[in-house]
Amino acid sequence: MLSFVKKFYEVNIKCNKNYQEPSFSDFAIKKISSELNQQLLNALKKEYSSRFSIYNNQLEDSWDQTAREKQKLPEGDWFAWLILAGRGFGKTRAGAEAIKKLVLSQKYKKIALIGETFDQIRNVMIEGESGLLNLNYGNLHPTYLKSQKQIIWPNGAIATFYSAENPEQLRGPQFDLAWIDELAKFNNDKQVWDQLMFCLRLGKKPKVIITTTPRPKNLIFELQKRTDVYLTQGNTFENKQNLSESFLKIIEKEYGNTKFGKQEIFGELLDKDDNQLWTNNNFIYEKIDQQLILQMNVIIAIDPAMTAKETSDETGIIVAGKLKDKFYILEDASGKMNCSLWMEKACLLYEKYNAKKIIVENNQGGDVLMSMLKTFKNLPWESVRAKQDKYSRAIPIASLYEQKKVIHKEVFHKLEEQLLKAHLTFPDDRLDALTWALFELNNFKDTENFNLL
Repeated sequence: MLSFVKKFYEVNIKCNKNYQEPSFSDFAIKKISSELNQQLLNALKKEYSSRFSIYNNQLEDSWDQTAREKQKLPEGDWFAWLILAGRGFGKTRAGAEAIKKLVLSQKYKKIALIGETFDQIRNVMIEGESGLLNLNYGNLHPTYLKSQKQIIWPNGAIATFYSAENPEQLRGPQFDLAWIDELAKFNNDKQVWDQLMFCLRLGKKPKVIITTTPRPKNLIFELQKRTDVYLTQGNTFENKQNLSESFLKIIEKEYGNTKFGKQEIFGELLDKDDNQLWTNNNFIYEKIDQQLILQMNVIIAIDPAMTAKETSDETGIIVAGKLKDKFYILEDASGKMNCSLWMEKACLLYEKYNAKKIIVENNQGGDVLMSMLKTFKNLPWESVRAKQDKYSRAIPIASLYEQKKVIHKEVFHKLEEQLLKAHLTFPDDRLDALTWALFELNNFKDTENFNLL
């Protein structure tokens, strides 16, 4: 019996990726006296712990040889490690390796993995190229319980996934370690952070690792100033040996001298005073004749209001065109109108400008709205749905204005007023329509890695 149990442990320690330390009630060891049982258990745990330590040291050496200094888990008595860096810096790999190292130290057993959505957690933090499942664990690879949204390591450590979409899920559980990816992207970043703080109550020194591209959020400014936060900052080009050369050339050319580039490439946390996306100097005006318009790829973009009451928002309707590498704002037809009126107006604009399509944001109305549109008139209607907040979607559009690529046919007073106040809480129907129009015309094919929408 003793040889059987010992053999079972040895086989699992050496080669079973799904290994979990079994309960002795699963075996016929009940037949052995309780004293012998305890002796055997202590001996096997000692052997297991020794092997675990050996593998841990080997894996640490492997990552330490390839990682840049900024990617290595910092020493010292810190509560949070904040990696505030540009796209492609290697934040995800650094975060994943830090979790691995802390878990294999056997000092951390209950881990929270928090991302913007469960899809983001799965595709980036877990299954991504630099995610937890693709690290080198030797014979200590964790088990992935996809349906339960958990990862379990052979030493019993458990990581559970939580989406920022539902911070209330963080009521109840408790942890000694957490990893938050892209905290600055969360619409409810402060709420998620506050809930997590009540959960980090296990162990002697709970820790949280934050990997994010900077955005001017109050929480990020606060974390940056805290004395118990270890701050690491970096830019995209620090990881150039692992990135496409053409990608680096494109982003440097297109965004290197813009606010968008400072934030997304160079990892700079812009001051709140720098948060304004548009200034009056960004607006260029030119007279545009009908012959030039006929050469353009023209679309109509609509941010619809479903009612036309006194308290209702306006419906944003923007006509925009593209010719070569320039974008033209041809008409602002926005206003307060009911569904049938803005639909009729969109059809007239479609014919007037010989447009290619009409795109409609369907955050309100959804499939019902699209059915109404197709029944109303058989035109190339296309629905779009926002996945990020309006400010985030406006950033790359403001970058086009900074690069002097957008031209207004005339002064559009109400539209330009919304652009100048885009960083504030302000009605933004025209701004939303403009954003959809320029995104559709540009497609941002050269920067698809930014995944802005």
